[in-house]
Amino acid sequence: MKVKRFSMLFGMGLFLLFLSCGDEERADTPEEPAEEVGVVTYEIQDISRDKVITIEIWYPAVAEPGASGEMYLGGVQGIAVREAVPDPKYAPYPLIVFSHGLGSFRSQSIFLTESLAKQRYVVAAPDHSDAGALMGGDFSEIDADMLTDRPQDISFLIDELLARSAGDDPILKGLVDESRIGVTGHSMGGYTSIAVAGAEFNLEYLKEQCKTETLVACNFIDEVPPGLGEFNLRDQRVIASLPMAPASSTFGPEGISEIDIPMMVMGGTIDTLCPFATEQEPLYQALNSPKYLLEIFEAGHMVFSDSTCLLLPNLPECQIADELQSIMVSHATAFFGFHVKGIEGLSSELQEKTTDDYELSAER
Repeated sequence: MKVKRFSMLFGMGLFLLFLSCGDEERADTPEEPAEEVGVVTYEIQDISRDKVITIEIWYPAVAEPGASGEMYLGGVQGIAVREAVPDPKYAPYPLIVFSHGLGSFRSQSIFLTESLAKQRYVVAAPDHSDAGALMGGDFSEIDADMLTDRPQDISFLIDELLARSAGDDPILKGLVDESRIGVTGHSMGGYTSIAVAGAEFNLEYLKEQCKTETLVACNFIDEVPPGLGEFNLRDQRVIASLPMAPASSTFGPEGISEIDIPMMVMGGTIDTLCPFATEQEPLYQALNSPKYLLEIFEAGHMVFSDSTCLLLPNLPECQIADELQSIMVSHATAFFGFHVKGIEGLSSELQEKTTDDYELSAER
């Protein structure tokens, strides 16, 4: 597969949250943020599936005075320094894998990926086969195969990063903790995060849903190959999942009930593509605990991706993107900090709460 590159103007809002964790924090988990964030790009070959995947990796790095932040695809300015020297002081670090939205690309949500790296995670994001399709107008890679292909991309990426961390990779050597891995993603990347967490896909259920509902996957049900009527692509190494504005109704309550790891579901009240009432709320209800539901008032589908708000700046959600994305970052940092890093002091950040900007439901 040839990875498609495309150019577009987009902007980003970056919000760094410095959380205090108290005396209950694990001794090997640092409180202070990294001095710098590094970024590196790899092209990795999956021989078993005959494809090449481009991945972006962000990681804690040592300070490089005067270094310029990365200019990403399309011209977005980040804080990460290209191939900065890794900071091994507190390594190995937890790994968070990010899955982009349908037809989007690996660096679509820099506000989150760079922020997590600043908080001493290694963060990795692949370009799936559908990367760039919506912006570039090429829909040939958007088909039923993505239902299984995307979760397999995540597992392959984890394999690759763990191997490089255990080997002699000049950047990743010794950086990744194989026992602390989480996953997140937006929209179809939210679907991917749910699948990797262990939700079971059932084609017959989906066909019934498509008689009355309009779902992304309904466009592909006639293309699903025989033998893929049911599948579960759980990656046992993933210990926490955070889908953002996910397309979740593909699975159904029974399929979702197969998930046995902590999950935080994020969604916006004005999302018309993956509506909160039909895609996020039912997902939360069907989950086993511990589980969380973050309902962000005035957030729509596009504000989870930096690029779209620059292209569509007049969207109501994009007018207040900075404050909405800061809510996402703070809750993602608390969720992964508690359930992946094991910082007990963050438990209070995950209590049920209602403010003027959001409502957090929780069951632990």
